[in-house]
Amino acid sequence: MSDGDLVEQVEVGDWRRRVAEARDQGWSWFDWLGCVDEIGRDDTFTVVLRLIDPARPGVGLRLSTTVPRSTPQLASIAGVFAGAGWHEREGTDLFGIDFVGGDSRPLLLDHHAGTPPLRKDAVLGARAATGWPGAKDPSDRGAVPRSSRPTGAAERPGPAGPSGSSGSSGSSGSSGSSGSSGAPSRRRMLPPGVPEPEVWGDRTEPDPAGPEEIAGSVTGGRVRRRRR
Repeated sequence: MSDGDLVEQVEVGDWRRRVAEARDQGWSWFDWLGCVDEIGRDDTFTVVLRLIDPARPGVGLRLSTTVPRSTPQLASIAGVFAGAGWHEREGTDLFGIDFVGGDSRPLLLDHHAGTPPLRKDAVLGARAATGWPGAKDPSDRGAVPRSSRPTGAAERPGPAGPSGSSGSSGSSGSSGSSGSSGAPSRRRMLPPGVPEPEVWGDRTEPDPAGPEEIAGSVTGGRVRRRRR
């Protein structure tokens, strides 16, 4: 993709016609088609197509349009550029966009697999169940014990260990509680793509978190659900 590309916004109803027109104008080489979830800025998906004119090296034509999240449908352009069919099927699998008139067969995923995984409100359940970021969080399984750290490794002040000492001088087991039970409480770190448990953990409430609320939490917005 070149910074010198020509960029054009197309109305959703004119999508297929404009793509065919661009092909007839010399933009005859299909490069790629991609999708973007705009949640947090707009309640839409953006679909972007890049075409190349072989007679104009270094310059591409990028056509884009938007479809609503509530009814994500767009006319297929596989009849104009056959290679776009694979990209459209990928967009259906990963974003849930219906390319009307195209090949609706699953390409990568089962269409009944739940929320399309590249939507920003898709919760990465497997990642949520996996300890993260490993040894940096003492509560995770597999955390490296302090006693096994290399000699000379930097120490951080922490809770008292079984011997009554810690990384900070002057600390002892009598200064509070001993062992892991005396560890200072802190917010558990969450991996990228996993929202706060308060946002997505309980789906049985009468007011389940909406897509924008989940996406906001995932991207660091610290959005929390209202308690009734």
